[in-house]
Amino acid sequence: MTAALAKIASHIGSAHKFAKAAGLLRQLLGSGTLAQDHGPAVFAALRAAMAVPSRVSCAAAAELRSARLELRTLHLRRKS
Repeated sequence: MTAALAKIASHIGSAHKFAKAAGLLRQLLGSGTLAQDHGPAVFAALRAAMAVPSRVSCAAAAELRSARLELRTLHLRRKS
C-alpha cells in the first residue's frame, strides 16, 4: 500500500495525471484499507496534491482538502 501511495504522490504532481491520481487517492481514503502506518505516505500524497494552487479549485482537490483536514483531526485526537 505504501508503494501505491508513493506512486500516487509522484503522479498527482503532474497536471496531466492529477485527475486520475486524485481519484485513486480518494478511493483509497474511502476504502477503509489504510492503516495508521500509512499516514506519512498519505500526507505526502495530499501535500503533493495541494502543491499547485491552480489545481485546488477542481472538485477532486476540494475533496482531498476535506480528507486531509479529517485525517489531521484524527491524528491530533490520537496524540492527545
